[in-house]
Parts: sequence; structure tokens; C-alpha cells
Amino acid sequence: MVLIGLSWGLVAASLFLIANLYVTINLLAKIFFGKRKFKWLRKMESAWHYIHYVGNMSAFTAVSLHLLFFESLANYVNWTLVAFEAWLVFCGITIRFTKAPVKLKNVFRKLSMTWYMFSAFIILLVVSHLPFLPLMIFPFPK
Repeated sequence: MVLIGLSWGLVAASLFLIANLYVTINLLAKIFFGKRKFKWLRKMESAWHYIHYVGNMSAFTAVSLHLLFFESLANYVNWTLVAFEAWLVFCGITIRFTKAPVKLKNVFRKLSMTWYMFSAFIILLVVSHLPFLPLMIFPFPK
């Protein structure tokens, strides 16, 4: 059971990395190159939208399955991370796939599509898994 739960965690992490590849590269480009524009990055942005949306929705599904196997070990930071990720997925679906008013979509953009929300997610992800590092010994319990 532990291996199945860990496998879902690996699937979730892989999907998250693929879905947010553009976001990560764009953030690093802004940090290291300022306002300089890259033509290849603009092309990637337009092509990456559906990969981003579908990948993050799939990653959230995998996170839910990962949590199903480790629910008894979850602490408040893990639940905060799941709620935060649910919020981001909800905002993404609302922005991209609904006919919500433009004002609402703009508010959701400000509350989800910023570098600090991405950074907050990464920080929460790391902090939520730190308590489990001592448990990561092989062979895993059954």
C-alpha cells in the first residue's frame, strides 16, 4: 500500500513538473534576464496552455489518490497544500473553461497566476513533506 501511495505521489510530481515547465522557465528568465523577451519562450507560452491546464488537473487527481493512501499521516500543512492546490485548479478551470465575467476572471488571475503563488505552492510542497523524510527508509512498511 505504501508503494502505491508513493507511486501516486511520483505521478503527481511528474505531472506537475511537466504542466508547469513553462511557468518555471518563465520565472527563471524573469529572475536572471529581467524584462528581456525570448521569442522561443513566447512560442512555448501559446503552445503550452492546454498542457498546463490538463497537466495540473491530472496532477491534482494524482495528489488526491496519493493523499488517499497517506491520509492517516497527513498533518495540517498537507491539508493546507491540498486546499491551496484545489484553489489554483479551480481558478484555472474558471479562467479557461467557463464563461465567467471578465472581472471575476481578472480577480482569479491575480489570485492564482502570479510568481508568488507558484513560489508559495513550491514552499508548501517542500514544508509539507519534510516531516516524512525520516520515514523514507527502505524497505517500506506494508
